[in-house]
Amino acid sequence: GYLLFLLLSRFFSKKISLLSSLIFLVHLLNQEATVYVAVAQDVFYFLFGMAGLLLFTQKSADYKKKLLAVLLFFLSLLSKETGVLFITVALFYSYLFISKRIKEVLLNLAFVSLTIIVYAFMRISASTQNATYIIPSLMQGIPLSIRVLSMPKIGWYYISSFFVPRAT
Repeated sequence: GYLLFLLLSRFFSKKISLLSSLIFLVHLLNQEATVYVAVAQDVFYFLFGMAGLLLFTQKSADYKKKLLAVLLFFLSLLSKETGVLFITVALFYSYLFISKRIKEVLLNLAFVSLTIIVYAFMRISASTQNATYIIPSLMQGIPLSIRVLSMPKIGWYYISSFFVPRAT
């Protein structure tokens, strides 16, 4: 929550940042990510990604901080592949706020590309290994048309649960 507050306070007032990070921390939809050990990957990818994003977006970030941010992005990717979103946000930040200094933007792109290349190499080499049989999920057996038709109901559940949380 504190890392989210730090990042939001760079763009919004302290009150809005505090309120947003508190909603993130105490809202019932997030209880799975903070209560169960089985979903620790969500906590780790968010922690590493936010810490990397905070380092990457510092105005006085030198090469050591950029390399540490890249390492944190890599750990976020290893925790959960959704960590690639933090890399995307870092690139957009670099393009939007540092675009006048093209050399620094290219350097940021090189740092972030290093993370993606190393992760892709590890992922490809791991996928060529013989793995054990993975049991398909129940969702894979449902036709695509039924899955698409259920999306509005799932979306409505999350929107309504945000405003009127229910204990599950």
